[in-house]
Amino acid sequence: MNIPAHTGTAHVKRLADWIADDTICLPETVRDLARLHLEQIDHLGAHVAALDKRMRAEALRSETARRLQTAPGVEPVTAVAIETFAPTFMAPTISSLRISRWPTRWRA
Repeated sequence: MNIPAHTGTAHVKRLADWIADDTICLPETVRDLARLHLEQIDHLGAHVAALDKRMRAEALRSETARRLQTAPGVEPVTAVAIETFAPTFMAPTISSLRISRWPTRWRA
């Protein structure tokens, strides 16, 4: 029993197909556990998509978030996070260049 399971969301569909394939010899316990994990991935994916949609809508309603998005690399979720968690950065004396560089400090 040797199933190459690559990491990343791009490979989840292939892994789900292997788990569902009865011709592949897997213990039923392994299949059940894998199905449980796949269900959790689907549920969390839907939940994250809904949260992302709400954040994008909030970014459209907020003048500050819209302004922040004019800086390079600042997308709606980042703009709302900056507005929410870093109000000191929102002072009028801070240049847009400084704001645009701020989120890049923690990018992977």
